[in-house]
Amino acid sequence: MVECLICIVIVGVMLTAALRTVGASNSAQLTASNRAVGGVLAQSLMDEIMLELFENPTSPSFGPESGETTRASFNDVDDYNNYTESPPKNFDGTAMSKLSGWTRSITVAWVSASNLNQIAGADTGIKRIIVTVSRNGTTMATRAAIRTRAP
Repeated sequence: MVECLICIVIVGVMLTAALRTVGASNSAQLTASNRAVGGVLAQSLMDEIMLELFENPTSPSFGPESGETTRASFNDVDDYNNYTESPPKNFDGTAMSKLSGWTRSITVAWVSASNLNQIAGADTGIKRIIVTVSRNGTTMATRAAIRTRAP
């Protein structure tokens, strides 16, 4: 009888360990999947931004000009500054399916030529763009790029 109880305890401990391992594996797979989705969302938005002009040729002010309220109306890199969308949207403004809880945000800033991590208070001819993608408040991916006025 004692041998049976010992056997049951051993099997119980092994089953608990196996279930924890499976749970940890599933959690790691979900995290990896979320990071992959975040990377695609960040890169697609960065690709869109990098296709825009460095600055608006008719109004070189920083940020969106009058009437530029949606991504479809943005015509230069800095129009995206402080832009946030949740859930992520397509270029035409329609929400992407199955991405509730996800957020994409963008910052654009003038940076120093000698230190691209140092924000400058005035026009340096260099803009740093950072796209951050998060899910339920946890950052899943970040993409950064530099644009210069020079061709």
